[in-house]
Amino acid sequence: MNGLLQSLKSDLLDRRLLPFLALLGLALAGAVAYAVLGGSSSPSSPTPAANTAPPSSGPSLPVSQAPESPHAAVAETTNGQRYQHHTGKRNPFTPLPSKEGSSSAATKSTASAGSSTSGSGSSGGSQSGNSSESGGGTTTTTPSAPATPPPSEPKPAKKQTKQPVYTVAVLFGLAPTTSGQLTQLTPYDKLKRLEPLPNPSEPRIVFAGVTDGGKAAVFALAGEAILKGEGVCVPSATQCEAVAIAAAKNEEFSYLVGEQTVTYELHVVTIDKLQASTARAARLNRRDRAGEALVRRLAPGVMHDLRFSAARSLLVRVTRHRH
Repeated sequence: MNGLLQSLKSDLLDRRLLPFLALLGLALAGAVAYAVLGGSSSPSSPTPAANTAPPSSGPSLPVSQAPESPHAAVAETTNGQRYQHHTGKRNPFTPLPSKEGSSSAATKSTASAGSSTSGSGSSGGSQSGNSSESGGGTTTTTPSAPATPPPSEPKPAKKQTKQPVYTVAVLFGLAPTTSGQLTQLTPYDKLKRLEPLPNPSEPRIVFAGVTDGGKAAVFALAGEAILKGEGVCVPSATQCEAVAIAAAKNEEFSYLVGEQTVTYELHVVTIDKLQASTARAARLNRRDRAGEALVRRLAPGVMHDLRFSAARSLLVRVTRHRH
């Protein structure tokens, strides 16, 4: 055993192994120093900051430091603060605003909702939209939308009543005095009732209206005249104050003007029956007092036996009862 130790000592003290022995000694000395210094200087836990809050007039809330999260990121550089996200400059130790106002308002609304629910229950039912208390909590139901009234049905349009009206187209003018002379008659397409022809200043005939269910047009004579044609005297053949002429018929009127005889020719072109609105019929059949006075003066017998009916747009015979 001693021989082995002596040989090992001689080997270690050999000059060729001295550098290795020096390095090994330095390594052991460094390991011992690291073990001693590292164990004695263990990191101490940071002292929590004092929970101090600035004086406030309202109630203060306790503030405690949040526990460290193992998943939180740790800055590895001293200048990494400029990369951090800043949400504001609020002091984390400043107490949050008090919620007593909102909680009191919620309590008041709950109390009023409960009173309305109890009132509706006493009346025999609960209405949607009120607050109800069940199981110690408050449940608020959404108010239902008001029922939309059904759309009202459109009123049926009133039927426009139609009324028969008659339009008369004639040709009137001086008759030719010699044989072979062309007839020059003036057309009157829509002759108005009680319209004098050829003009109001010198009337020869006056259109009184349509009779016999629209079969003939009646013209009152302005003075004594000699008739020649296809017309019928009205009110009678012995008392010819007017003449009734059917459509497509002609009549000649010869008047004594001074010492000469002037002859006029009348040709009834058409007598048309139309259905017009009440307003238009009223315009066409409106009363003409001046024309009525003229016809009454020229043909009193015609006005005595015939009356104009605005509802029928016709001249109707007056029925007289004998006493």
